[in-house]
Amino acid sequence: RSPSRGLGDVYKRQVQLVTVHSSIAERLVPALKERVMDPEEKVRSVLVTAVCDACGSQMEPLSALLRDVSSRMLDKRPNVRTAARVGLCKLYSRRLLVQLKATGDSGAEAPPGLEWFPQQLLQCYGAEAARDADSRLELEELLQDQLLPNLSEADAERMNAQALLIMHRDLQPRQRKAFISLLRAKRSAQLQLSKWLQNQVAIKE
Repeated sequence: RSPSRGLGDVYKRQVQLVTVHSSIAERLVPALKERVMDPEEKVRSVLVTAVCDACGSQMEPLSALLRDVSSRMLDKRPNVRTAARVGLCKLYSRRLLVQLKATGDSGAEAPPGLEWFPQQLLQCYGAEAARDADSRLELEELLQDQLLPNLSEADAERMNAQALLIMHRDLQPRQRKAFISLLRAKRSAQLQLSKWLQNQVAIKE
């Protein structure tokens, strides 16, 4: 077992302790904040995932680490970048769903403490788009398929529209335009695939 993996597990355990015993948060949270920038790739990866998972259940007292976690979306190591991007997308989606279900149509807002995240994710996309094809594709998939809640309820269409409105409202004009373009590209690809499948059925008949 590598030392870095062992350290990662130690810090993961510390994250769990902070969520259970808030009395030690004042001491441990600053230490965890430093470890988000740890020289060891495995430590950074394990820690950003643990923080995002913990905040999915309760935002405090770890919400102070989320901005630091988001800085790892441009980490030099692909595994750390992916862990930060996926973890924060899942967290935003989960907390937004909680907001939507709690408020219904009565003016739902972005998840408290995460209002900034869609803007930063799209800024990350802008930084990576021309530099790293694999990173760009990963970000496109997250923006198109994972950032917003995946709803299956009877009122999914209404809640999806509301989720889009909330996120759209928090974006700056440049990032808003980029996000709309990504959604349109996804819709166009879906239509093309549907036409291709229909043609294949027609050929077989």
